[in-house]
Amino acid sequence: MAYAGYLFKIGTFQVPFNMIFTESYKVTKNDQDVDSYRDANGKLHRNALSNWAFKCEWEIPPMKKHDEIEAFFNNIYSQLSLPEKKGTGSFYVPELRGYFQGDVYLNSSVEFPMYRATPQFIQYGKIRVAFIGYGETTPI
Repeated sequence: MAYAGYLFKIGTFQVPFNMIFTESYKVTKNDQDVDSYRDANGKLHRNALSNWAFKCEWEIPPMKKHDEIEAFFNNIYSQLSLPEKKGTGSFYVPELRGYFQGDVYLNSSVEFPMYRATPQFIQYGKIRVAFIGYGETTPI
């Protein structure tokens, strides 16, 4: 499927563009090999797999207030099974010019750098969000 107007969904929650610093969006498509080797002449013998692993990541733009961040992560967590933080991700892969779907987990080391804190509100710096895929990835 060609580009359909979104970059990432977790379950039924489509991540809104105001929560993606677009220049930071990237999908790393990690091709996989099993038992590949170089022979005595230095020739590579690959056993490339059709399945690939991926990581989809982006940064939430800075200056978001606590209420916005809390609502965003509430939506994310409502789509995940805990404690594994596992869900179904659908994401646009520029290299393959289409959307793919697979099991993902939310990177467990999400950091929340503070930009400003006052008695009325908290504002955050850029927050990196990463979903790591495992299992089979299929086109949608």
